[in-house]
Amino acid sequence: YIFCYYLFFFLMIRRPPRSTLFPYTTLFRSETGERDKKLDAMQNTAAAGQSLHENLLEQWSFIECDDAIKEAGVAIIDYINDAGYLSITLDKVRDNMRRQVTDSQMDEAIALIQTLEPTGVGARDLGECMLIQLQNSDEDRALEIELVSRYLKDIEMNRYPAIVRKTGRTLEEIKQAIKNISRLDPRPGLQVSNGN
Repeated sequence: YIFCYYLFFFLMIRRPPRSTLFPYTTLFRSETGERDKKLDAMQNTAAAGQSLHENLLEQWSFIECDDAIKEAGVAIIDYINDAGYLSITLDKVRDNMRRQVTDSQMDEAIALIQTLEPTGVGARDLGECMLIQLQNSDEDRALEIELVSRYLKDIEMNRYPAIVRKTGRTLEEIKQAIKNISRLDPRPGLQVSNGN
């Protein structure tokens, strides 16, 4: 049984994770230039019985970076909870590491982790999680990004007229953008964790 699993693993064609270092996303576009959503979904599905932690470590193994950043990434992944959020500060992660790493190396590691699937993992709070998802959208989400970046408190308090006044957009544009924001996954890690 184990032999069959390893044979299957080595014979299977695997797509490396989406990241700035692996721009393979163009391989999964249709003739019209649009991404093949079914193929993307199949490629991004975690192996059966695999935890979020295992899934992220597997994806991380494909990231090419220097050893310090690689170790920082593993340490960060150790503190990502089942919902996909980093559960402690980067400073605390760094303090718990054996190897000395700089702030910029920690920042680079978290930025690379935030390119892994499911989109939104590695965020430190809900706003960052939503921004990661919006920035990785195939559609223009400039208004949604602005709302999450600057007006999240106003959205929570239903202060739509204030948002309209501050942004210069129409109420309908704001409502549509908020509807798009509401479709984001606030706990992306559960896409993998709940699949077990």
